Amino acid sequence: MYLALLSQNTSANGKQAITQLIQHLSNNTDKRISELKLTYIASAPDATKQFFSPTAEFYKSVGINHIEYLEIEQPLSDVELAMLYQADIVHLSGGDTYRFLHWLKQQNLLPMLRELANSGTCLIGVSAGAMIMSPDIAQASLCGDENSIGLQDTCALGLIDKLFSPHASKSLDEQTQAKAFTKQLSHPVVLCSDDDAIVVTNDTVSYFGQPMVIG
Repeated sequence: MYLALLSQNTSANGKQAITQLIQHLSNNTDKRISELKLTYIASAPDATKQFFSPTAEFYKSVGINHIEYLEIEQPLSDVELAMLYQADIVHLSGGDTYRFLHWLKQQNLLPMLRELANSGTCLIGVSAGAMIMSPDIAQASLCGDENSIGLQDTCALGLIDKLFSPHASKSLDEQTQAKAFTKQLSHPVVLCSDDDAIVVTNDTVSYFGQPMVIG
């Protein structure tokens, strides 16, 4: 399994984490980095590509040339589904975590994403996208997200056994709130600042920066 969970891909440790993960993927698939295909899943429609374009430029800067954009708040065509199955890397973008998870569930994409991750596709989650890789997203309130869409089932991908919390200050108050979530959801919370990242390669977990695990 190849996973990266981070708050910001442009931070020093965020970029280092993604670069190392992509290099590891390249080495293990016998594909040059320039040959790898990436599909970006937007957390919400991005008509002007305000959020997609900088991310695409970031990936180009680390050697990824084949980048596709996918919106999920509409019926997905066979061509769009093929973009996911053919991807070497799937990027789960930042944004409104509850809205993002709602539409992933509406499109029944969680089983597909788990299948892809377990079969060797690299998943990179940034902020909301990283929380969706957790067992649950109820901890999204720690970084200010509100469940304005009224999502009832906050269970998520469960690709890691910790609840990822991005943009963390790691203050005593935040740590106290995180402890409450560890009891509520029976999983540790990992508080990650904007310059922290987690990378999973097979069974090895690497921390970049100083993520704080609570519980």
